Amino acid sequence: MGTQKMLPLIISFSLPSIISMTAIALYNVVDTIFVGRLGTEAIAGLTLILPLQMFVLAFGLLIGVGAMSYISRSLGAKEYERANHVFSSAVFLGLIVGVFITLLGFSQLKPLLDVIGRNSGAIPQAYDYGFIIVFGIPVMVFNLILSQCARAEGNPNIAMTSQLTGTFLNIALDPIFIFTLKMGIKGAALATVLANTIALIVILVYFTGPKSHLKFKLKLVLPTKKILQELAKSGIPSFTRHIAASFVITLTNSFLAVYGAFALAIMGINSRLMMLFFMPIIGTGQGFMPIAGFNYGARNLTRVKEAFWTTFKIVTVFCTLGWILIQVFPGFFIKIFSRDPLVISQGIPALRMILAFLPLVGFQIIGAVTYQAIGRGLAGFVLSIARQVLVFLPVVLVFKALFGLKGIFLTYPAADLGATLVTAFWLRHTFKKFSASGGPTRGQGKMAKAAGLFVILTVVLLLVNCGHSEKIERFTGKKQIVLISIDTLRADHLGCYGYQRDTSPALDKFAAEAVRYSGAYPNCSWTIPSHVSLLTGTLPSRHGITKTWKEIAAGVYPQVNEVIKNAAQILKQQGNIKTIKYAKLPDGLGFGKGFDINRLVDPFADDKIFNRLLAQFEKNKDKDFFFFIHTWRVHSPYTSSYFLENEKIDPETRRYIDNFREIHKENKDAEISKDFLAFVRAEGLFNLRDCVDLYDGGIHYVDRYIGRLIAKTKALGIYDDLFFIITSDHGEHFAEHFPNQFYCCHGTNFFEEFIKVPLLIKYPRTAKSKTIDYPVSLIDVLPTLLDYYRVDIPAYVQGESLLQQPTREVSRQIISEGILLSSHEKKMIRIGDLKYIIVMKQPEKPERVNWRGIVGRRLYDLKKDPLEKNNLYEDKKFRQICIDFEKILMRAVKDSAKVDKSMKEVKISADTVKQLKALGYL
Repeated sequence: MGTQKMLPLIISFSLPSIISMTAIALYNVVDTIFVGRLGTEAIAGLTLILPLQMFVLAFGLLIGVGAMSYISRSLGAKEYERANHVFSSAVFLGLIVGVFITLLGFSQLKPLLDVIGRNSGAIPQAYDYGFIIVFGIPVMVFNLILSQCARAEGNPNIAMTSQLTGTFLNIALDPIFIFTLKMGIKGAALATVLANTIALIVILVYFTGPKSHLKFKLKLVLPTKKILQELAKSGIPSFTRHIAASFVITLTNSFLAVYGAFALAIMGINSRLMMLFFMPIIGTGQGFMPIAGFNYGARNLTRVKEAFWTTFKIVTVFCTLGWILIQVFPGFFIKIFSRDPLVISQGIPALRMILAFLPLVGFQIIGAVTYQAIGRGLAGFVLSIARQVLVFLPVVLVFKALFGLKGIFLTYPAADLGATLVTAFWLRHTFKKFSASGGPTRGQGKMAKAAGLFVILTVVLLLVNCGHSEKIERFTGKKQIVLISIDTLRADHLGCYGYQRDTSPALDKFAAEAVRYSGAYPNCSWTIPSHVSLLTGTLPSRHGITKTWKEIAAGVYPQVNEVIKNAAQILKQQGNIKTIKYAKLPDGLGFGKGFDINRLVDPFADDKIFNRLLAQFEKNKDKDFFFFIHTWRVHSPYTSSYFLENEKIDPETRRYIDNFREIHKENKDAEISKDFLAFVRAEGLFNLRDCVDLYDGGIHYVDRYIGRLIAKTKALGIYDDLFFIITSDHGEHFAEHFPNQFYCCHGTNFFEEFIKVPLLIKYPRTAKSKTIDYPVSLIDVLPTLLDYYRVDIPAYVQGESLLQQPTREVSRQIISEGILLSSHEKKMIRIGDLKYIIVMKQPEKPERVNWRGIVGRRLYDLKKDPLEKNNLYEDKKFRQICIDFEKILMRAVKDSAKVDKSMKEVKISADTVKQLKALGYL
């Protein structure tokens, strides 16, 4: 160690340690990959247990690294008996520490998880994993101590062999215990404990055999004051670094838990990847340490400096290569661990941010190791806590307050940069003392310039990643939800959807703060079934409400399938939440189920009712709540003429509006519209423009109330934290396709003007609005809401969370159902730009679907034929596509009583995919 060429010497000493430490990292990576198949909460559970593992690692390294440094110096000074004394004392101390931490773990694990993991949904997974891991703590401590002692006497290969044995055994046992034996996350923990036990047996065989110069002697187990001091002097830097890491991870996990399991999962993945890059650096440092310690003991200071700079160059090259891979291929690394689209979308920029200054990390670690090797405890201590305590802790508190979740991720590069500056300052001072000339080491100036350029480049990349990171973050503070449905509201009559008339100033302002879904479709063309679909996430054929208004008016009230629960019922099952409904929807259908307050009124009918609604907001502003609000004010007979009154309509039209209202008061049957229209057309009193004016007036009337409601929530200080949804059950038709039918034409067709409805969602704490262009469905609203708050989505739900970006090769399947006045049913499916409609005779029993009674089929290309005039069903080259679409419809809407299967299981056949590609639709 005192004369050999430095580069080969460091490589020979470091390679076994690098392999060994990489094996540790590889075990953690593979373990997380397998656990990741159990879901996001499982990865989050591992993340919550990580502080405990770091705590154990800290004590193991306190004794192990301290013993390695003292033993290597003792062997360098040829004091062999003292080396045995240090070894025996280290083993004894390891036994005491292992048992103590095990007892502490059993008593404090659950309370600790309850504190740091609340609201994350991952505590059960974390406890199942951690409880078994606690049993293996003494084994982990002994492994760490004995591995360091083997390196101290110049036999790092045995430490490597032990570690590799445990790692590969763990990798082999993981799938067996997790999946084959169906033990889940408990299986992962059991595999870890068993693998570590076998690894310990391997290294024990070495120390009890003839090849080891270090022997355990019972008479030497009690440490002297000098041994304790030396163990502390060299071991405290590693101990402090890992204890600080344990504390920082605990604090960070408590911050991340507020955002949900997905945020913990992202940090868990990043921790494993950081370990994958950091462990080889630590392994190189372990190879460097005995060389530096030996030469320092021999007073060969020039060789100590040479060893440092050689090691620094090795780890910097390695870190730079890793940095390039992370910046160029972040998605590859994230997808190895998780299939959750939210974890992937937010994990990619997070990974780039957290490891932005990876090339600087090697300098920090080797700098701290240098002081451990030469026995400079104070310097080693300061450098060990520089990153985690001196920089990270104050920065994370500030960044979290300023930037939220993104601020937590940005703290890591800030800590790396700060710790690098502290390390550079300290090393420069020390190396000046080592060098007689006091000048910089050769090439040091060039390296400083290169580091400066790298920092500038990385800051630019950080700004880019901050600008392109996902804006929607799950917020699991109070569950405060508002769902407003504006009956019969077309999307294209709102300014935020491109309407030129000023019908909706309040809604337009709201849209500027929300996510606007430009292609939202209802799942039924009738008010009642459509609202049941909205609240349950299921199609009418599944929830069972398929009756027409005539039957409901006659007192026939079908009930929602008893297995299916609405949003209020599901949220009530999750905890104490106030559920309030202001909606004129008949309770006979079960609309009142799950609601604490159930008002069968239109809240925008007059100010008196509206003020009662606002009072409920004020009363419950400090509680969890779910408000469902439904208004009929836009619906025919268009009784809200606010917009027209502002435009000062002529007396003739005013008379005609009054007649219009009177007829609807007398007879609410929609068929009366034909007689009325015939009358007004004959008299020349009424035209389509009057109808649209009245409709727009209703929109403006409702918009004023919504503006006042939003202003109230802002005044109460709850607006920012609201999960606020505004939508409609269906649109309205104004003679776009039937010139002879002027108004009240909803429920009879699936043309785009009718089935395009607004969907505006303001996610809590979302700072910027955006537009989503791919088609979505109203049955997606409930699973989105539940997914946001990490509530399990019932298996019968047919919608998909809008937080999960669509990843399938074929566009999302949008399905709607309707019942015609002529006793015919319509079913529609839209996939991409193709919309397929079938018309069938209504069956005698509403729970059945009459697939043999199909009387019409239509296929439209909405991109090439937006007015839907060219029926492609007649074209033979589209016939197979229609057959495939029909199969999906059949599977989705038949057997309404069955709720254990989902329409998402049906996929377009491979042949149809090829055909769609050939025709340019994919």
